[in-house]
Amino acid sequence: MNEFTRLERFLEQAVAAEQDPLACALLVAMMMEGDESWKAWSLYVIVGQYAKVGQFAQALEIAKTMEVEYWQAFALADIGVKYAEVGQKEKALQLLSKAIETAKTIEDGEEKDRALASIGVDYAAAGLFDQALEIAKTIKDEEEKAEALNEIAVKYAAAGQFSQALETAKMIEDGEERALALAAIAGKYAEAGQKENAPALLSEALETANTLVDSFFLHGGFGFSLAKSSVLGEIAGKYAEVGQFSQALEIAMTIDDEGWKAEALMEIAGKYAEAGQFDQALETANMIEYSFSKAHALVGIAKKYAEVGQKENATELLSQALETAKTIEDGWDKTGELTEIAGKYAEFGQKENATQILSQALEATKMIEDGTWRVFALSNVAVKYAEVGQSAQALEAVKTIDDGGGKANALANVAGKCAEIGQKINEEGLAHLRDIVVQTIHTKSK
Repeated sequence: MNEFTRLERFLEQAVAAEQDPLACALLVAMMMEGDESWKAWSLYVIVGQYAKVGQFAQALEIAKTMEVEYWQAFALADIGVKYAEVGQKEKALQLLSKAIETAKTIEDGEEKDRALASIGVDYAAAGLFDQALEIAKTIKDEEEKAEALNEIAVKYAAAGQFSQALETAKMIEDGEERALALAAIAGKYAEAGQKENAPALLSEALETANTLVDSFFLHGGFGFSLAKSSVLGEIAGKYAEVGQFSQALEIAMTIDDEGWKAEALMEIAGKYAEAGQFDQALETANMIEYSFSKAHALVGIAKKYAEVGQKENATELLSQALETAKTIEDGWDKTGELTEIAGKYAEFGQKENATQILSQALEATKMIEDGTWRVFALSNVAVKYAEVGQSAQALEAVKTIDDGGGKANALANVAGKCAEIGQKINEEGLAHLRDIVVQTIHTKSK
């Protein structure tokens, strides 16, 4: 490609970027310099959005430009899954096969196993279970293999193939993943109207969970407790899902980690609400000590009140959830919960309140010290603005993201949300897009 052709193509991209947030995301990502892996991740997100709206040729063209095999493999698999969703199984198989070929060229062993695990699950998502299991068997890392088999088992169950789901779960050697798979399959039995088959599986999952021990690690400034507490939380939630609330609460109260206990109680409160047992739902929510989990539980109950026509109770609970969310000390959690509450106010037809709360969520992002997490939080707020019909404010929020990869990710997801709800970008939003294009070109020219 000669210099004139390159310039002509760039100008075309810039013009398109001023009209379409997804094209703008692509321009931002393509002009990134430095970390090639971060750039490739951004392109992967963009590929997914193009495939989601049926622009497969554009998605494939972008995927071919990716220079990091790890993210290229993910991108190709994502396109394959989207082809499967629209009934083009042959195209899906071609892309998934290409994804596997690409994954096998990854030099880093851990990344290769992670990619193979993800693609194996994608094969299952496309209904290609035999291939999914064959891929899982090639994974060397036992933890990645266990996670892949867990997800494949759940995909079998979601497809109503319960015998195969259970057979796959039995192949999992890791106790944590096997217990999670059994609990998830029990949940799928409940969804399929076969609640009578769930208790035995949950009992087996519980027995396995009680052999585990908790571990704790720090990542990105956040602490995570894994194994026993997290698995018991999942099992408690599934007991509630099948209507066995006493067992669910009993298990929840045995959880040592307070965070996972709060998560379990939040899930149980939600299931009580789904069953129309609102007094018990509120009683369970009030047992939660963590402000984030308590606010989330109240939001869930409010949603169920609204679904049964009790709008006054729904609004009152949502107000309580908001006041609780304001007491959250962690910036990431506070931003996330305020964003969620804003979305619910919009669903209740109170868009002015929703917009005000999203402004509070934006302010809360300033509490997040880690730059990467702050970028993700800003992106989530921007997407929620788009979801409530405020695309101009969404793009204005995106403008505040300094990181190129984060900005491209936010633009892609805002574009996806706008496409999903059929929202066009107004003149104010287009002005923000033009500003982003100018920002991008100016940064590149420095």
